[in-house]
Amino acid sequence: MNKILILTGITILFVTSAFASGWDTSISKDEMTDKGSAYASSPIVAPTKTMGFPYSDVKAWLGIGCNNSAKWVYVGFTTAPNLNNTQTEDGYNNISTKMKFNDEVESISLTQDWGSKFLHF
Repeated sequence: MNKILILTGITILFVTSAFASGWDTSISKDEMTDKGSAYASSPIVAPTKTMGFPYSDVKAWLGIGCNNSAKWVYVGFTTAPNLNNTQTEDGYNNISTKMKFNDEVESISLTQDWGSKFLHF
C-alpha cells in the first residue's frame, strides 16, 4: 500500500512539473495486471552545433519513465547514432562517457541496443 501511495505521489509531482515545463506526459495502466506506469518526454531539440552528414538533421529528446518496480531514463534521436569507442556486448553496446549536469562533469555509462535510436542511462 505504501508503495502505491509513494508511486502515486511521485507520479502526480512528475506529471505536474513536466506539464508545466512543456514536456509531454502520459500515464498508462496494464488492464491485465492493473499496474500503472508514468512517462514524460522533453521537447525535441537540435544540437548546439550542426553535425555533418548523415547527422546534419538529427534532433533529440530526453525520456523518463517509472512504475512500481523500476525507473528509466533515455535519450532518443531521430536518427540512430553510430558511436565510436564503445564496448560491444551481446546485442548492445556499452558507452562510457562524461556528461555535464548543471556545472558538474560526471562519468556515466550508457547502453545502446544495436541499431537503436535510444541511449539508456
